[in-house]
Amino acid sequence: MAQVTGELQGLSGKVGGLTFYSKGGKTFARKATSNASRDMNAPNMVRVKENLQEFSNAASWGKAIRIPFSGNTRGAIAGTLTALILATAKRYDIKNIRGARTFINADAGYGEVVGFEFNPTTSLSQVLLGSNLEVNLPGLTDVTFSLNDCYLNAPAGATHFNIVYAIAEVDAGTLTTKQYSNKGLMFPTPEALPATGQIAANATTVSYPTSPVEGNLLLAVASVMFYQEVNGEFYKLNEGLKNPSRLVLVQKA
Repeated sequence: MAQVTGELQGLSGKVGGLTFYSKGGKTFARKATSNASRDMNAPNMVRVKENLQEFSNAASWGKAIRIPFSGNTRGAIAGTLTALILATAKRYDIKNIRGARTFINADAGYGEVVGFEFNPTTSLSQVLLGSNLEVNLPGLTDVTFSLNDCYLNAPAGATHFNIVYAIAEVDAGTLTTKQYSNKGLMFPTPEALPATGQIAANATTVSYPTSPVEGNLLLAVASVMFYQEVNGEFYKLNEGLKNPSRLVLVQKA
């Protein structure tokens, strides 16, 4: 803000990049700023506003997913997660209007998003060859994962692996994570790659710390993490996103 003297005194309004106004009998000038609210409500900004709303929703979903699932699956969740979620929402949410489309609609079916791959370069089926993973939620607190006999397709450089199952409860209204839990079949130490490549059928149960709130969304993710052992230490193979991670369950509590 600067005081105006000389012939410009008394001037008011916007001239070029300056806004003139009077206060206390004096004239001042300040740099003009755009009216963002007015601009966004202009008819030609409707599509931009809708895209921003959907991007914001996708970013919120990305945060709700990263918080519970990134700990033991770091390297399996792509850095482009928000973009993947946004593309999925635009493709499958046919109930909501443009600008309100969302990744998981709590009031609609979830069949389209079950099977969503967090890693676009490596799917779970490409790593667990011939696999059939059954996921059941018999009650409200326990999720059972049952994997049939299958073969492990490990990337070059891997010496060990771990299969990780994770669950989360998400408030569909605020898109905030309420609680989560995870379990690795081979924790705390990854298991050496099987000589024949075969993984025997197995089942494990992951439990919520407390009973989920009615109406919230219950999510489950299955991931395979690869490691390289060097001098007794295990290092995750994160480079190139070699670790697959899939959304295998969406259910309303």
